[in-house]
Amino acid sequence: QGLSQVEYGGEIETIVIDNDSDDPETIAYLDQLRRDGVIVVGHPGPFNFSAMNNQAAKLATGELLCLLNNDIEMRDGAWLESMARHAMRPGVGAVGALLQYPDGTVQHAGVSIGTGNAAGHVYRGIPIAETGHRNMHRLSRCVSAVTAACMVVRRELFMEVGGLDEHAFRVAF
Repeated sequence: QGLSQVEYGGEIETIVIDNDSDDPETIAYLDQLRRDGVIVVGHPGPFNFSAMNNQAAKLATGELLCLLNNDIEMRDGAWLESMARHAMRPGVGAVGALLQYPDGTVQHAGVSIGTGNAAGHVYRGIPIAETGHRNMHRLSRCVSAVTAACMVVRRELFMEVGGLDEHAFRVAF
């Protein structure tokens, strides 16, 4: 499932950054991905989310980048197409997704700058099914920032800002 190649006009390129996987099942899975044509690149050393995503972005050849954590589970077959359409709109920087915890509560529905002396996830912890404030947690809307756990951005914009800050924000922000 994902972006329709007819509507998108291109192919989807998958790049996996492997940060010192040592589980035999994971290694076998990565080997299978390589045989299936997926680009799998090692990133040894301490975990640095920003550096790993910057590495993948430099290798990517497409117009759009989708940064995606390995623990994200998709529940809608049109998720990537929907995010890509928003990302291609003029004036849009990055597009995030509504993410939920296994218990059905909101994990991420946008970020508010200034919350908790830095930034915070809005609507975190409320049940997805609740209406909340006018269903805002379930609507496409402009927010201050999004999580890169599931984010689509035009490659040109990502590179223009220098990617993610590998030194100041190795894991968060």
